[in-house]
Amino acid sequence: MKPANFVGRTPLARLASTSLLTLFFTTLVGLVAFCVLFGLPFLSRFSAGKVLAWAGCTAPTFDMQAVCPSGSFAEPFIPLGHWMTSFFSPIVLIHNFGGMLLAWAAISVGFGLLWLTLKFVQADSVS
Repeated sequence: MKPANFVGRTPLARLASTSLLTLFFTTLVGLVAFCVLFGLPFLSRFSAGKVLAWAGCTAPTFDMQAVCPSGSFAEPFIPLGHWMTSFFSPIVLIHNFGGMLLAWAAISVGFGLLWLTLKFVQADSVS
């Protein structure tokens, strides 16, 4: 016997519901992981250093930040890679990536709301 929440649902509706729920949790976990990796004080220095190395930037020294090629995607990570800004990494993260984090959270909330809407519409059509 099928569980009660799958009674009356078409296979396409189940696939859509499962896909939206998977997208919601994937974007949410990604957002939390990004914030933890680049928002925690000492972990952010290590993570940003890896990103800067992948981008081909020079390593930061005691008195100088990393230098990246012009137009590099890694420029917002430069302050996070220096030891001096290690204590301020949550502030630097919000300053450099605030718009992206807000859009990322909005996309995640959008997937969640779509899933809830689809769930309630399907529940109304079954009863």
